[in-house]
Amino acid sequence: MSIESDGFKVLEQAALTMLDAVDEEAVIEFYREQLERALRANLGDDRGKSSSLADQFVEIIRSRRLEIERARGSNPTGVQ
Repeated sequence: MSIESDGFKVLEQAALTMLDAVDEEAVIEFYREQLERALRANLGDDRGKSSSLADQFVEIIRSRRLEIERARGSNPTGVQ
């Protein structure tokens, strides 16, 4: 597995988790912390850069969640 494919799996899982979450902000904060920690491990202890990238990932997660919601709205059974 590549880092990219692992990253996409994490983003997809986060988006799916948000769909069923009672507290969406808690889910976002959990994944943001995980992403920032992983980014610091890979980029060194550059908190500014890792924080900025984690924020970008959060926006991607939110966008993906909206895409999933729209797809489910047009296909309520969830069958693709």
